[in-house]
Amino acid sequence: MDLFASTVTRRLPSSSLTSGARGKIRYVGGYVLAKLRYRHQQAANRRVYKLDVQSRNQLHEESAKVKLLSEACRSESQIIAESEDLESLQETSRRQNIRQSLNHITDTGYVFFAMLTEETIALQNAKNLYKYGENLNHYVIVELCSNERLYSKYRDMFASDFASDLGDLNNQRDVYLKQLYSEAVNLFSRVMVKQLRKDYLAECRKKKKLAHRKNILQSNTASAGPSAAPKTSSRATTRATKRHRSAIEVGKLTYDTLLADDSKTKAESHRLLREYTQQKSKLPNFLKAQLQDLCKSYGLQFVASDTKATLERKLMSAISELDSMPHPHVLGGEAEERHGEKRGGDRRGGSRKTKVTDKCRECRQVYNEDLDSGWIMCDQCTNFFHRECAEIWDDDEWDTYVKTENKFVCHHC
Repeated sequence: MDLFASTVTRRLPSSSLTSGARGKIRYVGGYVLAKLRYRHQQAANRRVYKLDVQSRNQLHEESAKVKLLSEACRSESQIIAESEDLESLQETSRRQNIRQSLNHITDTGYVFFAMLTEETIALQNAKNLYKYGENLNHYVIVELCSNERLYSKYRDMFASDFASDLGDLNNQRDVYLKQLYSEAVNLFSRVMVKQLRKDYLAECRKKKKLAHRKNILQSNTASAGPSAAPKTSSRATTRATKRHRSAIEVGKLTYDTLLADDSKTKAESHRLLREYTQQKSKLPNFLKAQLQDLCKSYGLQFVASDTKATLERKLMSAISELDSMPHPHVLGGEAEERHGEKRGGDRRGGSRKTKVTDKCRECRQVYNEDLDSGWIMCDQCTNFFHRECAEIWDDDEWDTYVKTENKFVCHHC
């Protein structure tokens, strides 16, 4: 309810409306009059060939209402000649089709629809919604139809030199105007209810985004807290060890953390993996290629068709049973280059070291630094590709892979 109140507590300061806002009011007003004229024209057309007295009378009534509605509408050339607010005509002109079929309303018509907009917004408030519920629109229509000041502005639309001769029905002019006023208010109110719904949903999305951002900031603050707190350890503790401890304290252990371990035995990495698996009963969300490297570092046998789940089960068992990592060199410089880490050069590209026997999966040719424009590895299957074979033609897209930590996945994967 508070959210709705903040959404619908609004006023329309007509003195400070921009030309765009005035143009939208003109456009909606023209839409309402055009819609009513179309309805009554269709009703008249259905009775053209009927000969009974009742149908003939209804035909004359519908035709008279069409003439009255035409009095309040202007063509493009007419409205440009007589309007004093040409800037507000741009919205309707912008939406015109090639037949120029959209209606323009007069300046007096704009005054009426601007007042109608203000009165409708004033009635569509949280208090009335709570009181009338789903009958809010009916309540708004009743209030607007009984507003004499608003009705007098509506009558001004038809007090012009374009007054139609209704023939025998001239004495019914006021009756028809009153009926058309009720129809116009009804249609306009429904348009405003739809706009109110859009505004409310937009406000909900805005509140949701703000709440989401707040949660992210709180989460980042909580995550940064332990690592940002002053350390009491000795100076002999390396930066890599500090980063490892921070990662395990916040429950986040990444493959980058393991690669950052500069020790030869990777004892700290093994300890962190053991602590993580004991606390979480699972391994971190590593890629399959990363799990394969870990299997190599623990001396585990596997085949390329083994799934991630199979590799994780083997690693869980080895990490808990072994006291150290048998082959820690696997997680050294070669693994960093294979998984795109920056070590004095670009993450990917011609400057990256590869084995002489590495071949492009597409053309089955080795990489030649002098002839080939680029060389990239798929983070999913760990196969290498020439830039052309990977079909990365755009330089900006190539830079997102070479100069950032974005992961590249080939079209095979």
